[in-house]
Amino acid sequence: MISEVFRPSSLDEIIGHDEAKRLIQEYLNANPRTKSMLIAGSPGIGKTTLALAAAQTCGYEALEINASRSLRSHDDVSALRNSCRATVSILSIIKYKIPKPTCVILDEVDGSDPHAQRKILEWVQDPERHVPILFTANEIPIILKRATENVFIHRCMPLNTRVLYETLQSRVGIPFLEFQTVAKECQHDVRRILHRTQYGVSDPPKIVTSSGDSIVDLFKSEETFYKDNPILRGLESTGT
Repeated sequence: MISEVFRPSSLDEIIGHDEAKRLIQEYLNANPRTKSMLIAGSPGIGKTTLALAAAQTCGYEALEINASRSLRSHDDVSALRNSCRATVSILSIIKYKIPKPTCVILDEVDGSDPHAQRKILEWVQDPERHVPILFTANEIPIILKRATENVFIHRCMPLNTRVLYETLQSRVGIPFLEFQTVAKECQHDVRRILHRTQYGVSDPPKIVTSSGDSIVDLFKSEETFYKDNPILRGLESTGT
């Protein structure tokens, strides 16, 4: 897809989001213990790209984990935590002449299991943690929203339509008025906009809103990220 081919790899290549870029750089350069940073906002506005580009710009090796798919229990978080005890990973030592420190990026953390989120927060609060942690989320999980002493939260807004059009004009090839309509229908999701102009169609956005009820939110996440109907992990549908 065009959105992946032309994905920015450094903060200088990212259009807009100036405050977010500044805050992420400040966090990664300081790397304070017992602190993390969460980037929130609607789908497709560049949250994950911001995190990956910031890691690259600040000299980190990014370890990107889709939290909604991979962190479903305490054990999942514990395994990740144990693998990140050292500042530098073995992979980084193998890949680079001068190894890069690890930066953990937990993508779609609002889709992870609420029990796993509690374990993630414990990891964030651990003064012995050596790796910085960046979160991305459409909706801020309540447990992280309440942990203001440990989680810096920044909400990103969609780019101005004119700025977005001027940036993508050479790739979308449509008049501005038509682009405005497409951007509105795609809710300013850059991936969907590019997919629409490339193929003529785009998938509807997947949004999970938090209700505050951990059980309800868990089933909503299962429904959104896995199947049309939520099921319990490890159980096959029997029709009963």
